[in-house]
Amino acid sequence: MTETILNERAARPREGALVRLSQTMVAFSERWFPDAYIFVLLATVAVALAAIVHGGSPVAVSTAFGEGFWSIIPFTSESRMLTTPTKTTAPRPVLGTAAARRISAATGGDSATM
Repeated sequence: MTETILNERAARPREGALVRLSQTMVAFSERWFPDAYIFVLLATVAVALAAIVHGGSPVAVSTAFGEGFWSIIPFTSESRMLTTPTKTTAPRPVLGTAAARRISAATGGDSATM
């Protein structure tokens, strides 16, 4: 029985100090750092208040915000069209290897530039 327990402990990978430190930092961050939405909300309110303080009417500020929102949609759509193929093809081992070979060939075989 004792041999089984010792073998199980030996088979389990030991966590190093760096792993424990990173897990502690992640737990701290998840508990104390607010979600990004809070920062966006506060920034939006701050900019709207600043525009009103500098002479804009609340109706004009909200209209400008609405028009600005819809004018940024083409940019976000283009960005999404670029990031989606990258995220879907990068984890694939075959495509990743092919991409690595192309990069290696393009850089003259220097793998440090990848």
